[in-house]
Amino acid sequence: MLLPPIAKWHPAVIYCFTSMEGVVDSVKEHLNHSWRNHCGPDGPPDVRSVWIDEPWKENTIPDMMEAFDNVVREANEEFSDHSIEWHVGITGGTNMMPVAMALSASNHSFPVFYATESRHNPKLAATPSRLVLDLPLFTQWGPGVQFFSKSSAASDIFATLLSEDKPMTVHELALRAKKSEKSIYPHTKLLREKNLIAKVGSGSYQPTTIGRLAYNQSRGNN
Repeated sequence: MLLPPIAKWHPAVIYCFTSMEGVVDSVKEHLNHSWRNHCGPDGPPDVRSVWIDEPWKENTIPDMMEAFDNVVREANEEFSDHSIEWHVGITGGTNMMPVAMALSASNHSFPVFYATESRHNPKLAATPSRLVLDLPLFTQWGPGVQFFSKSSAASDIFATLLSEDKPMTVHELALRAKKSEKSIYPHTKLLREKNLIAKVGSGSYQPTTIGRLAYNQSRGNN
């Protein structure tokens, strides 16, 4: 499922994490023929393989994450004179491979995408770039963890929201914290901007899924 991201971003380099012989050669063949019209003005990208041995064992995820870190480090050294724009796909491979890629991308705050198949979307087959689904959760998760780790005031507000089964207003949060509404509002504004809480109705707030993930990770919870 490389054609959709190639058509959308026209990458200069592609790193293929694979356990299958001949995959990279097949991709290069497509790029030189049927996919060529979807490449950028500089032509087909440089396709590089990252070999993953037997990606169905208990050490698959940490091994892939280590390989991912090595790729990032090597790319930063090789392209030190350029601004690198990363896009991490989680399509294909064994069940554990997309998990490893998603976690790796989250560690680096790289955007994650999923490419749907054209046979499931015949109306989009002629424009493969539209088959790309951006998944913002992974770029919001890491910064959310960092935010909670640095802001004790926002963390306290979020913890209060978690403790209730219903959304809370700024007034209710202020009463619980024994502070003024004016001191609470800036924190709820930041939490909302980072998609860690969501506004419900006219003035109540509740935690988002991303907020729960980030908060629990920042506190070392399971």
